[in-house]
Amino acid sequence: MRAVVKVKQSQGRTPSNATRYVAGSKLDSEREGDKSRPLFTGKGHDDLTYRKADGFLTGGHGAPIRNDLIHFSVSFRNEDFEALGSNDGRRVDLLREAARDAMDEFRSDLRFGDWRWVAGIHLNTPHPHIHFLVFKEMTTDRGKPRRLGRIPKRLLPYKERGPDGVVAAVEGRLGEAFVAALDRAQQRAALKQERLEK
Repeated sequence: MRAVVKVKQSQGRTPSNATRYVAGSKLDSEREGDKSRPLFTGKGHDDLTYRKADGFLTGGHGAPIRNDLIHFSVSFRNEDFEALGSNDGRRVDLLREAARDAMDEFRSDLRFGDWRWVAGIHLNTPHPHIHFLVFKEMTTDRGKPRRLGRIPKRLLPYKERGPDGVVAAVEGRLGEAFVAALDRAQQRAALKQERLEK
């Protein structure tokens, strides 16, 4: 699989520290620096602190509580990440674009008109990955309020038995959306490189 989606458990009525975790957990000082990772949104914010991200998620109503958020991560193969550019800065920029692209497809699949999410890119493991925090209170594409309890199973990874009897993991529609967005970002990176070489 080129994209592995994992849903994280986030239950309870206590304040969530998820944005702080995404921004500051297990930093790789060589690749990520010593400061907290910048968090980004689907609305074009690229450099949020975890406190600003909390305010964004709740629409300015303080920190979210655990029951208010869906937390999931998407991991990628390192070679797919490296195909995005010649350095980590460029790769992160294109991965952020791909994430927004995939999340827009996810929103459309769920038939939501408006929602709030933040994300952070982690480079501290052999497989680069993105943590997403989605605020559960949303509006439908018809403008009605709705609460998303969890990501529908039809969008998540699953196992499938092939004709030969071998069981294989399948990315699911959410993973497929991320792979497609990553492919488009890699194509943009390749085109840019071609132009530079001419």
